[in-house]
Amino acid sequence: MEIISDALRQAFMPKREYESLREEDKAWGKLQKPLIMAVMAFIWLVIVVCTIISLNIVFPAKVGKRQFCSDQRLLPLQIKGEGDSDHFPGAFYLTDQEIVDYYWMVVFIPSTIIFLASVVYLVAGICVAYSAPTRHGCLKVVENNYCASRRGGVRCLSILNVVFAIIFGLLALFLGSSLLTLGSGCSLPLFWCYEIASWGLVILYGGTAFLPEKKGSCDS
Repeated sequence: MEIISDALRQAFMPKREYESLREEDKAWGKLQKPLIMAVMAFIWLVIVVCTIISLNIVFPAKVGKRQFCSDQRLLPLQIKGEGDSDHFPGAFYLTDQEIVDYYWMVVFIPSTIIFLASVVYLVAGICVAYSAPTRHGCLKVVENNYCASRRGGVRCLSILNVVFAIIFGLLALFLGSSLLTLGSGCSLPLFWCYEIASWGLVILYGGTAFLPEKKGSCDS
């Protein structure tokens, strides 16, 4: 409560008086870390919930009864002049089982492999951002690396996290959107689960890429 009252008091301070305060006395600096960690924890929670929901759809407790899957199928686009889509010669529908098999093998497993390969850099980025500007031991994950020797550990870690943020963004755009073309009652819930989880990871990787440099983390 004391930090909040200081923040409110400093918010109405004259600009010159606020700028004369030492950095350690500024309430906003003290509030930044808890707020950022709370936002990150919320995003992690959303990602975990979406992942659990998608896995419950793929592996239902009762065979043949999948949660959040509607009985109504997504109809393929009708071409003007071709008549009813149900009688369109080239049209086909995938069953719910085929949809979840596609999601599991083509969407979920490759994305999980990429996440497991990159999560060490995400965790390191979060730790470095939280401890900034003090150097954190997690920078060792990029030590003895060509990138780190050329640009410094913090900058190298930021570049890696930006790369993985772009990768998950592309996965969300292409793999996620492919689920909507499969014409099943499970396509829509799986699409939203994957999109929310993927863009959550984009925010986490992107945030951990820019926060350490913004805070002026030091390399030794």
